[in-house]
Amino acid sequence: MPEQEKRVKTIEGLKELRSHFHALAGIASSKQTRAGHIESARIIDDAIILLKASEPVTPDFEGNTEYDGHGSWWHVCGACRQPIDKDDAFCRWCGKPVNWND
Repeated sequence: MPEQEKRVKTIEGLKELRSHFHALAGIASSKQTRAGHIESARIIDDAIILLKASEPVTPDFEGNTEYDGHGSWWHVCGACRQPIDKDDAFCRWCGKPVNWND
């Protein structure tokens, strides 16, 4: 299974698990148990945010022709638009993984 598919399935599974903990919090018999279920749901929310933040970006090209009319071109991160090198697995500016295969 491709990495992106795994990431999407994992996020969907975490969302279901989060819903389960919210439901448990609603029927919990003690305040402490309810707080524990709510905290578990918050931890799952954080995990989803981290997974989404680590989704790979496709690099783009940018350039200009103002200097001598011939122009120069370079790779930029698809997320933050900062310059990156072809050897970079991660953007050195925003930390996103770079997918050079697309």
